Amino acid sequence: MKAVLILLSIAAIKYLLKIPVTEAGFKRPASKLKKGKIIFSGMAIGALATVLIFFTPAAGIALVNQLNALEFLLIVVIWSSIAEEIFIRGFIQSYLKPFEKEKVRFFNLQFSIPVITSAIVFSAIHLSLLFTGTDYFTVLFTVFTTFLLGLLAGVYREKYDSITPSIITHMSFNIGGILTGIFIAILYKIITGEFPHH
Repeated sequence: MKAVLILLSIAAIKYLLKIPVTEAGFKRPASKLKKGKIIFSGMAIGALATVLIFFTPAAGIALVNQLNALEFLLIVVIWSSIAEEIFIRGFIQSYLKPFEKEKVRFFNLQFSIPVITSAIVFSAIHLSLLFTGTDYFTVLFTVFTTFLLGLLAGVYREKYDSITPSIITHMSFNIGGILTGIFIAILYKIITGEFPHH
């Protein structure tokens, strides 16, 4: 499914936008990446997502909970991050690039129309979790934190004129979420003598 998303996104860039893929961010970043900041900020939002799910009635995403460590790394961290960023920050944000100078104030910060719109679309696609039997709390927290992730990834895409930093941010989000989950589970086991149930 993700392979189809990548192919359709690239086809849309070439034939709908009629621009070279390099103009859609398939190139080296315009300036040197601040990798530490990019990774840490993505991991922080991923950690927030896990904390929200763990300390509320949310049950977590069942499909993710069924994956082993290698499957999670390959499917969620790498493959899904790349596919979704090519679609959202490659195609959608490039499509909206003519509106880059138009700003929207949000949380006392200013974001361009392409950044905020791509963040909304990115978070909205996670509503599809409702069709997998995922509980409402988990969906709510996932939509909220993916919106924050979308803003961050969009800002990096715009700043560096490349999808590379947005892919790194997205991967870092997923890694931050799982590492926080492991940390909480270990701490819970030490305190209670058993592993958490979600």
